Amino acid sequence: MITYRNFYNIQPGDPAYEIILKDNIEKILSLLFRTDNLEETNLKEEAEEYLLSIGLTDGQLKALADKLIDS
Repeated sequence: MITYRNFYNIQPGDPAYEIILKDNIEKILSLLFRTDNLEETNLKEEAEEYLLSIGLTDGQLKALADKLIDS
């Protein structure tokens, strides 16, 4: 949602915020991680598995995680 805040100035509490969250982001994540329940899904683990499956190495994954944590 940071992208929506930065580029479109859509803030939590805006009516569009919840629509984007439910209709876009949650649907995309559910499809990507093949789950109907994001609350019970370990998104970090699923993202790591996905990134490794498309060719990232363990080292590249760690470098990416380090950059994201530092951001």
